[in-house]
Amino acid sequence: MAGVVTSVSADHTAATVTGDLTKAAPGAWDLMVASTSGEALFIPKALTVSP
Repeated sequence: MAGVVTSVSADHTAATVTGDLTKAAPGAWDLMVASTSGEALFIPKALTVSP
């Protein structure tokens, strides 16, 4: 599922992202962040969905 960036900090070290998790299975999810320049960051088990 994709998220939508809604804001970015002035120093570009933090972002707020929204997404629809209503159909996401409970548990730990990996997170991949990609920039428009093509750089990507993979963070294993960065997000936990609770029932």
